[in-house]
Amino acid sequence: MTTLSHTALGFLVAKLAVSRGWLPADTSTPYLLSMIFANLPDIDGLASLRKIYDHHNALKNLSHYPANWFIVFTLVAMVAFPFEIRLFYPYLALAGINVLLHFILDTFSIYNGIAWFGPWNTKKYSFIRMAPILPADTREWVHWYLKHWVVYLEIALWIVTLLVLL
Repeated sequence: MTTLSHTALGFLVAKLAVSRGWLPADTSTPYLLSMIFANLPDIDGLASLRKIYDHHNALKNLSHYPANWFIVFTLVAMVAFPFEIRLFYPYLALAGINVLLHFILDTFSIYNGIAWFGPWNTKKYSFIRMAPILPADTREWVHWYLKHWVVYLEIALWIVTLLVLL
């Protein structure tokens, strides 16, 4: 899935959290943080801007292993526990939910999927049949992507987000 889809889902998660009263409604902070958290696993994409479609491979995969994020969130929660920061845990939950949803969306990848059991098992899983070859460059990736039905799923997500926004 694309950055725009991850961002849209992050907005929807924040909207739900704010409407339920889990996060404050008087600022845009929950929305901004939720959209950032929703894209956090793609931080490795900055290391591969020329081949952004290939950012799940090799050592860059560390941010695409769900177990690594579980460890990070657990350690952050343990370190923050003694400080009793009032809104810390709702925002940590927001981060965890967004990262998990990021992985679920990325499981709809047409090229790789996600190594759900990484780093121990690097077999990648995808909900859909993957494209037969990896693209040579980002332009080719866009060409393949626009011809795949997943693009309609993303457009539907964008439309829902726009309707909720309006």
